[in-house]
Amino acid sequence: MVNMQEKEKLDQTWFIDIDGTIFKHRTNDELDSWVTNIKRSHLKEEILEGVQDWFSRLSKKDKVIFVTAREERHREHTMKALKRFKIKFDEIIFSVNAGPRILINDSKPKNSTGLGYTLRTARGVNLKRDSGLKGLPTCYV
Repeated sequence: MVNMQEKEKLDQTWFIDIDGTIFKHRTNDELDSWVTNIKRSHLKEEILEGVQDWFSRLSKKDKVIFVTAREERHREHTMKALKRFKIKFDEIIFSVNAGPRILINDSKPKNSTGLGYTLRTARGVNLKRDSGLKGLPTCYV
């Protein structure tokens, strides 16, 4: 039997897109137009249904890493918009490809977690664009 102090922690790390999941989907061209022509462009962002509630239910120990096809030049705009809606996160990776994002991870053996089963540690959730996070679980253990 494995001592509880030796067990691996099961806090989650979330890799989340921004456009179409957190905010209404926008292209880099649309964002360029906003940033160029509107003084407080971040106020144009529209948060999607259930997003603020979902983030409020996340464990404080979980990590959130945004991955977005938004270009680096939209960093300030994006950071202000996230702050406006009080969306807490740990990191943002800008300029990722807009195509599929693939997460590869190992499984945790059942003796390492105390769960009594092997824990698959990679998940994928595909949402309908602009549908928000309402009803999305905050735990996948």
